[in-house]
Amino acid sequence: MPDSRWRRALVLLFPALLPPLQLFLFGPHTLYSNNQQEFSAPFWNIGVHLVPAIFGVTSVLVFVGVALPERLFRHYVAGLVGVGIVLWIQGNLIVADYGVLNGEDIDWSSHAWRNRYEPVLWVALPALLVVFARRLFPTAVFASRVLVALQIVLLAVTAAKADPDARAKWEGPPDAIFEVSSKQNVFHFVLDGFQSDVFLDIVEADRAEMDRRFSGFTFFANHSGAFPTTIVSIPAMLTGQVYRNQEPMRRFMNRHFKRASIFGVMRSQGYQVDAISGLQFDKASATNYYRLPTPYVSYDAYVRFTAWQLADLSLFRHSPHLLKPAIYNGQSWRLQNMFGQDNADTAGRRHLPVNGEAFLRDFTPRLRVGHDRPLYKYVHVGVPHWPMTLDADCNYIGVKRASRELYSGQARCAVKRVAEFLDRLRELGLYDSSMVVISSDHGVALPPDGFTGDRDIFGGPLSNLSGSALALLVVKPPQANGPVRISQAPTTISDIPATIVDTMGLKNPFGGTPAMKVDETAPRPRAFAVYPWSSSDWYADHFPHMDVFTIDGSMIDGQAWKTEDPIYAPGIDVGGRSRGFYRPERGGPGITFRWSGGNAYLHAPPDAKGLELMVRSAAPTPQTLTVEIRGTVVDTRKLTDHEWHTLRYQIPPRPAGAESDNEWVVMRVDPIWRPRGDGRRLGVMTRDLKWSN
Repeated sequence: MPDSRWRRALVLLFPALLPPLQLFLFGPHTLYSNNQQEFSAPFWNIGVHLVPAIFGVTSVLVFVGVALPERLFRHYVAGLVGVGIVLWIQGNLIVADYGVLNGEDIDWSSHAWRNRYEPVLWVALPALLVVFARRLFPTAVFASRVLVALQIVLLAVTAAKADPDARAKWEGPPDAIFEVSSKQNVFHFVLDGFQSDVFLDIVEADRAEMDRRFSGFTFFANHSGAFPTTIVSIPAMLTGQVYRNQEPMRRFMNRHFKRASIFGVMRSQGYQVDAISGLQFDKASATNYYRLPTPYVSYDAYVRFTAWQLADLSLFRHSPHLLKPAIYNGQSWRLQNMFGQDNADTAGRRHLPVNGEAFLRDFTPRLRVGHDRPLYKYVHVGVPHWPMTLDADCNYIGVKRASRELYSGQARCAVKRVAEFLDRLRELGLYDSSMVVISSDHGVALPPDGFTGDRDIFGGPLSNLSGSALALLVVKPPQANGPVRISQAPTTISDIPATIVDTMGLKNPFGGTPAMKVDETAPRPRAFAVYPWSSSDWYADHFPHMDVFTIDGSMIDGQAWKTEDPIYAPGIDVGGRSRGFYRPERGGPGITFRWSGGNAYLHAPPDAKGLELMVRSAAPTPQTLTVEIRGTVVDTRKLTDHEWHTLRYQIPPRPAGAESDNEWVVMRVDPIWRPRGDGRRLGVMTRDLKWSN
């Protein structure tokens, strides 16, 4: 036992450092290095704002330990080490995937099963070290030193290996982004997450004003996106090429950006290319590229806010599932609210829509004629993307639960800011001569009004999928005027590059069809693909699978949607060929199972001739399990006990010309049930899936 306070403090140093370093240094650095493209300042410029937190927490922990009676000292030190080790385990070994954390509501119920074992880990490990503190005290102190040292080495190695050219750096908005050409301008706005049927509602509700302020525009009401998220939608929009898991994602993007992108093609034909975006797509091809920071504030305010944003994310990552909703705080978080705010603007601008609106509000009045070179200006902003934070007048309303009404208000705010930009072009005498394209990367999965033929698609309504696919496209060619025209032409996001260069009379190397030339009445099938996605997939080589749909007709006609064969990543396992199941869980000794939902789907390998699967009901009442193969019911059984049952079925050969919709084994469970304290909608337990040849 240490015989002086100084000696106690030295013994306590590493055990007391372990938790705050995990939360305020190692965790934030891991998050930063894995998502470096999302930041606009170097990590150490950001991380310095967390040093007082590390020092403060460590000092308090050391002070408490020094002040304790001698008989409790060893137990206290052992407990600190236990907490530090659990933090490390939680943040590195049992990290849960809660999605992109982009403002959408989190389905906490899908991880509720973690509440059965994570609290046990958090209590048992520190308690074990406390109980056996006399025996484990030297080992615990040594372990804390080793764990801190190893992570410092790992951090240093990661920092040393980082590409110097890829390191984030602060760039204020250059003067060039506010300059326009006196001769020829092409303005391309990307309003992230703008679902196009809502734009139609606005046009119909405010027809006179929209005809006046958006004179000459054509709205493509039957336009489709290609994907439900930004990561591969923007490359499709800028290159006309659609990713299909055929090669590593980054390689595909780099290859096609080099081959032909709207930035590169416009620049090669004499245009100055200005790009404004929070994401770095094809930066090398732009004349000027402004990385729009979130929040759009001063440098000092940005690094302060970002530091506490990383601390929030680190705390979220290192906390048990039970505490995560409190940390997330209904999308408002905790630490960044308390310590990261510079002023009232910063509070809202951490959200994509508020930040995008703020930039447009600053951007428009600063526009001025700066040169006579032809100009293509690309502006990608986060309004009206989730979360719901703005009303129709662009007032910040806090974070609200998503609804069509609130989303429509936020979309109206986006339209208002673009309309102000168009008015500014009129003031500069440039409206008539300019081409203006307003597009979005995807919709937001709101069921469109008037959708017909809805049905279940892999556990969710087809109408939601249609909402994701309803990307926006509104185009004004130079010299166009008159009321807003509504076109039903079957256009798609990969037509946008061809639309721009063809309208401007430039050489067109793109494969899409110019939207203005697409026949409204001619059939034109388009494709939309969905996939499991999380923030980590920014660096993934492939999506685990892509479910591809063909739309041959109206986007809001369920009968026009047909399921095609999925596209899998190389080396996909058996579990990857399924939909409508929850994550694997541990059951009894040596047993791993997955819960099904009410509707679950199994996709047979091409050479499969048979299927074997074990199922078990755990519901308090009997359940009926119905199994369909190729659209035909092959089994209906009532599960009245809680025993495992083995199911075996033959897979008939695929008939010539068979629809892909029927290439699934479908399990339907009735009724579904919700265990107490678990918000999931559960069907049956499944395990030991085998396909036979």
